Amino acid sequence: MGSAIRLAILAVAFALITIAVGWWAVAVVGVLWGRLAGGEIRYHRILGAVAAGLAWLAILTAGVLWGEGRALLPTVSGLFSVPAVLLVAATVGIGVLLGFLGSWLGSRLRPTSHHLT
Repeated sequence: MGSAIRLAILAVAFALITIAVGWWAVAVVGVLWGRLAGGEIRYHRILGAVAAGLAWLAILTAGVLWGEGRALLPTVSGLFSVPAVLLVAATVGIGVLLGFLGSWLGSRLRPTSHHLT
């Protein structure tokens, strides 16, 4: 399976779990991804981070285009006195960090093939 297909499937999984359960579930999916793909795919942590970031960016974009985000984003950015794009970047950055750390932890939880003799 190609990297682009893996990225798309993983991004959809991150988006759906975020919508269904909440932001913290991104780390859980990341751990599962890292455990499953850690030994098979060389750049699994980067793929997990990029997929989580894309998922959160898609959720934010949908919220701005079709939801309450159109009114909420300027209000929140005004409260913090920062540009709206900075809030979006920080939010996506949190998703990237959760995806990366979850993937890293999942790969570290994989059983090793080293045995004491």
